[in-house]
Amino acid sequence: MSSFSVTTNYYLRSLYSADRTLTNKTTRAETKASSLQKADQDALRKGIRALADWDYEDEDENSKKNVKAKYYNKLKAFVDSYNYTLESGAKASPDDSSIKHSVNNIKSLSKKYSEELSSLGIKTDSKGYMKISDSALDNIDLENYEEMFGKDSKYMKALSEYSTHVSRHINRTA
Repeated sequence: MSSFSVTTNYYLRSLYSADRTLTNKTTRAETKASSLQKADQDALRKGIRALADWDYEDEDENSKKNVKAKYYNKLKAFVDSYNYTLESGAKASPDDSSIKHSVNNIKSLSKKYSEELSSLGIKTDSKGYMKISDSALDNIDLENYEEMFGKDSKYMKALSEYSTHVSRHINRTA
């Protein structure tokens, strides 16, 4: 049983466009580890791009709540794909030390930025999984989120690099 929960929605399914059924825990349990790893890496990279490409400029007051809700859903999908990446990476075979090493780098990176993530309502647990607080939607300040998740974010650039390392290894061994 996973130490995180996932709410499958349109945003998460869009990250798994190659096989949207992989957002379902039952389907994931029946899928080969390397296939999950590839799908999770692809989804994580799409999630990184979605947040980096987000227009963080404030909208007018009438649409601000709607914009925040859309952003929250994209952020939640990113967090879910991140958690799935850790989960499938943990199931890598002992021969896939490169995958395990990159997943450990992802965990270490998030631990390094845990204080910044926490200030945005995103907690990391002892296993590296992320969870968005229930109040995060109410407290979203897009300027602060842009610093952490925007295109110039050191965190997201490093996360993208580690994710790419895993994908390259999966593509060689699959």
